Amino acid sequence: MANYCINLTSLNVNGFGNDFKRKSMFFWLKKFQSDIIFLQETHSIESYETIWKREWGGDIYFSHGETNSRGVAILFNCSTDYILKEKIADENGRYLILTVEIDNTDFVFVNYYAPTKNFENEQIEYIEKIKILLNEKLDQNLVLGGDFNTILNPSLDKMGGSKYNTPVKYTSKLEDFIEEFELCDIWKTDNVDSRLYTWHQRTPLIQCRLDFWLISNFLSSSVNKTSIVPSIKTDHSLIKLTLSGENFSERGPGFWKFNSGLLTDKDYVEIVKNTLSECDNKYHNLENKNLKWDTIKSEIRGATVKYSKYKNMKLRERESNLKKRQDEIQKTLSRTYLDKDINTLLIELDIVKEDLEQIVNNQTRGYYTITRRALRRQ
Repeated sequence: MANYCINLTSLNVNGFGNDFKRKSMFFWLKKFQSDIIFLQETHSIESYETIWKREWGGDIYFSHGETNSRGVAILFNCSTDYILKEKIADENGRYLILTVEIDNTDFVFVNYYAPTKNFENEQIEYIEKIKILLNEKLDQNLVLGGDFNTILNPSLDKMGGSKYNTPVKYTSKLEDFIEEFELCDIWKTDNVDSRLYTWHQRTPLIQCRLDFWLISNFLSSSVNKTSIVPSIKTDHSLIKLTLSGENFSERGPGFWKFNSGLLTDKDYVEIVKNTLSECDNKYHNLENKNLKWDTIKSEIRGATVKYSKYKNMKLRERESNLKKRQDEIQKTLSRTYLDKDINTLLIELDIVKEDLEQIVNNQTRGYYTITRRALRRQ
């Protein structure tokens, strides 16, 4: 069996033109430690490429749309070791196909953002285009992900609205494509009778599973995990997929960096004051001033690392609890039909999502402050 482990994530971001939203989302996505990320509805144009790559810190391949519509991108974690063999990008920002070698194994990654149901003829045209482009790759490891803008099973993949208000001809073409290319909807394969949605509309409440992974049937045995995870700053959830062979190695820990946000933390400031006072008593007989200063700095750093770890642990706990509650609410919404209960859940969901976004916003500000300072020193 091949020696590989690939963690993939896909998300419709509802536009990436706003600088702070994009930076926050990049920061958020890095938390999932994905090797490869598919993004849809990026609203990118060619002139954005350099700055987006710098902000992400790894490779990004684009299929551009316009500043207010379409666009897809595939992002690689900076530690992902791969060889790009072929790139096919749609000129209208609907699909991006990369043939990539990872650990001596070739994969064909297809990121797809389908037109909406109001443009069914275009939906059909695009799925036909992708079929033609993949025709010579039938025997390869195919991994298609993205926002397909339709539901494959009306009874399980939609809640609210009309069960039959779907692009019937396009859905039929997509099902033919899945059968012809011997693909499987891997989340549904692993969750046959489950209800969980990837897109949510508030008024009226409609929920659908529009985002999914389609992979070669023979890859199913290599799937370790597939999941749907609530996101922030978008009305879509992200979808995750882990493919692995044997004998893969995990990433090691990164470097510790001082968080300048601690300077406004009253508890931390008090810790530094106490450390300085203790050092003054502990090292008052040390005559070498340079050695004394280096020793004091070492003590402060030790206290800072200890406090930072404690604070980060508490923050991770809070973030984890918020994520867990967000996931619980969305699962409950998938089973709830009473308007009163739905409204209560939606109010709580807004509060939880806002708290999560605030955590990510603060982390983003701290991260990019450190990055700018590091760049100025170079």
